[in-house]
Amino acid sequence: MKVGGSPRSRKSAAGGTFEGAGPVEAEEIDVGGSVKINSEVSAGEIDVGGSLRLSGGEVRDQINVGGSVVSDAPLDFGWIDVGGSVKLSGGKGGKVEVGGTFKSRGDLTFDEIDVGGTVNIDGNAAGDTIDVGGTVKIFGDLKLSGPFKVGGRAEVSGEVKAYNIHVGGRIEAEKIEVVGEIKTSTLRTIHGAKAKRIDISRRGEVEGPVIADYVLARDRTRFEDIYAKRVILRRGSRARNVYAEEVEIEDKCRISGEVKYTGSLDFESDVRFEHPPEKVESLPQPPL
Repeated sequence: MKVGGSPRSRKSAAGGTFEGAGPVEAEEIDVGGSVKINSEVSAGEIDVGGSLRLSGGEVRDQINVGGSVVSDAPLDFGWIDVGGSVKLSGGKGGKVEVGGTFKSRGDLTFDEIDVGGTVNIDGNAAGDTIDVGGTVKIFGDLKLSGPFKVGGRAEVSGEVKAYNIHVGGRIEAEKIEVVGEIKTSTLRTIHGAKAKRIDISRRGEVEGPVIADYVLARDRTRFEDIYAKRVILRRGSRARNVYAEEVEIEDKCRISGEVKYTGSLDFESDVRFEHPPEKVESLPQPPL
């Protein structure tokens, strides 16, 4: 079915295809095959079995598509639920649930992003939560009021702010500030990472300073500078400088810079210090 002009209806239904040449206004669009709207849409709900292509506009409630969704202009949405892939040109909305890949060419504001595969946002991203099974790339800043969870790796070219960060592989950003916990294997920043607790997996690596109440370096991790209330370096870990109230260092750890502490220092026999640890009245100010 092909519709010209500026169609307005309560419900547009078709078994195969639907194409709107002009602006489309409908409370509900329900098509078994594919939908293409060449101008802005204003709809309450869109339900498509195959593919959906839009030129921006507003879908107030749900976009439910079995295959793919493409929007060539910014889109305002309530809920996107897609089995395959989504490509937006920026916009704002509520919840995004995608089985495969999600891309946005432009700034995006949202409530939740839940994606099985990959997320790529070419711009700033702001919302509540992100939960991704694979990888995340954001070419801008990321601001979340809730958790940031990624099964694989996360790369953010700007700053990251979130409540918690749990990344299975590697996270990279210019700067990271978290209310709760950062838990990952590899943590790379330019200006540093700050959290209440930082937990780095076995054989993990950290580039850039870390600032936390509690830092746990599991076996054979590598750090640069650590600023904390309490630091535990498990067996075989390495750090450059450690500044903390309480420090615990296990066997075969190496400190290439200095250790300064205000409270207690507990270390095993086979720990190598480049400089003797020093108990001080106050610690150096962290960079964040």
